Amino acid sequence: MWELGEERSTPRLARALAKTSHAASRACSAWSVPRIPVVLGKTPGPAPWLSRPRQATGIDRTARQYAFDFDDPAQVAPAHYPKMQGAFLRERLGSGYLSAGLTFDQGSFNATGPDGAVHRWTLGPAGAGTNEQTLDRVHLRDYVVDLRSVGAPAREWLTRARPTRIVGTDYPDGPYDIALAPTHDVLIHLHRVTAARLRDR
Repeated sequence: MWELGEERSTPRLARALAKTSHAASRACSAWSVPRIPVVLGKTPGPAPWLSRPRQATGIDRTARQYAFDFDDPAQVAPAHYPKMQGAFLRERLGSGYLSAGLTFDQGSFNATGPDGAVHRWTLGPAGAGTNEQTLDRVHLRDYVVDLRSVGAPAREWLTRARPTRIVGTDYPDGPYDIALAPTHDVLIHLHRVTAARLRDR
């Protein structure tokens, strides 16, 4: 499951603080480069550089979130107040916030491994007793479900926790026992996923 707005990243958090701090510093440097458009003649439509500040901001924030010193109490949340990102968004936005989850039966994806490098991971069909296995038995190959309006008997099934894959920035992670209905408002299920082709770096 990919959880939008919520993510577990244990492998990367275990990386040396010096490496994550260096990555954050590089991202910040890239963000500070002046964003001056280069226009040759008349360019129809919005210039492509307009979206770069937004993209750079996302990269910068992602890098900095891994640069915290988790041994420094001033930089981490108290142990008695563990909350996911989605919980803060729900409090701030109320009914204007919608949590979307994505599950899949099989396929490939890109994620950072324990060695800190991005790898292409390939998984076979979901195992017995998992949420994904049952979701993939629906007669539709790919579908979206509004979990807020599902009635009986499916509603009861959706409120029970079962093993569920977790795919975020890092992999492997999980599976974890997750009850779908209390966790998300909307669920997207895909029979097969395919990893994006990464650009040469």
